[in-house]
Amino acid sequence: MFYLNFQNQLQLFMLIGFSSYIFVTSLTIKLKDPSLKAMGLSFAIPLILGGYSFFVGPHNLNGASLYLDLSWFFLIMILTLISLVQKSNESMKFLYPVIFFLPIAAILMQGILLRLNLRNYIRVFILLLAAIELIMTVLHLIIKNNTRLLLHSGIFLLALNFALFISKSQNLLLVTSLAAAGLYICARYFYRHTYGLLKSEHSRFSQDLEKINHSIHAEVVRRVQEIERSNRKLVEKSKTDSMTGLYLKSTILNLIENMIERSPNSRFSLLMFDIDNFKGINDNQGHQTGDKCIKTLSKLIQTSFRKEDITGRYGGDEFIVILPGASTVRAYLTADRFRQTVQEKSDPKITISVGIATYPEDGNSVASLIAAADKALYTSKENGRNRVTCYNMVDNGS
Repeated sequence: MFYLNFQNQLQLFMLIGFSSYIFVTSLTIKLKDPSLKAMGLSFAIPLILGGYSFFVGPHNLNGASLYLDLSWFFLIMILTLISLVQKSNESMKFLYPVIFFLPIAAILMQGILLRLNLRNYIRVFILLLAAIELIMTVLHLIIKNNTRLLLHSGIFLLALNFALFISKSQNLLLVTSLAAAGLYICARYFYRHTYGLLKSEHSRFSQDLEKINHSIHAEVVRRVQEIERSNRKLVEKSKTDSMTGLYLKSTILNLIENMIERSPNSRFSLLMFDIDNFKGINDNQGHQTGDKCIKTLSKLIQTSFRKEDITGRYGGDEFIVILPGASTVRAYLTADRFRQTVQEKSDPKITISVGIATYPEDGNSVASLIAAADKALYTSKENGRNRVTCYNMVDNGS
């Protein structure tokens, strides 16, 4: 290595280091863009000629310097040609064999090249390439084409570095900085269109996959919620009477039992009522009229009581309403108000008789409460119908 001066060593180290990365990348990644592929392969030139310079140096110092110069010159020339092609096309593939032919031909023509004074010709030609790349850099800076700007500025710095290097500039820091900057920018451009592109595509695919997963998750949640709602509706439907939409007798009895078990110290009242002379309505006006009376009464029940009140059809024309927290007096006022509503608003016109039982005064179990309310209802019918009777009124002999 020590056959080259320090500046040459730095140039060779940087050139081979960056060239190895770019060339190996071009071989390991499938590049569809012929121009990008040609750019990656062009860095084989400094690898071949730089390596050859290293091996012939101990025997031929002039040969080592010549092939180091040719490494830079051929690389910049090929990169400039590639950069001037605005759109990638298949014709760029002609450069593939040219890239490998140039260094091999230069090695085979070593004797001829050493006899020629190539340095002056190379200096002039490299200044021309630097001027071209400077113009293209400024042009793409004006039109704000940042991608092409990166490529042209990198090649321009390489050309400027080599022009100073071949002119034997003594400013080591400037020459080395230009070489490092130019190689870095070219490597950066190549990275953007290889690993960088794969990384961005991977990121985009990951985001798309995440969106799909979110969509699938949201759809699964929505479907599960729909199924749960459907199941709840089916459960509710199984608990309700198909004609009236009110709870069935079995459901009402279970609810009363649950209320007693959960809150044995609470209070609630139970209204039991039926349509007066309903058998006569069925016999004289027909069962269709009787069904219409039941439906009319059901609608009035649904619109007259509170949301927290529990309403159900006990069977036939008999109904039950549970009033949570209601005392006997409050239950009586509520029942009598509802009785008047039925008398005034029912169509066909009907009246009802009501019996009231209150927990825990009138019974401490489901059976005893039902029995108390039924006895109070029977008393209302005995006393002329269309009236409300509380169980404590029956006990008092009213």
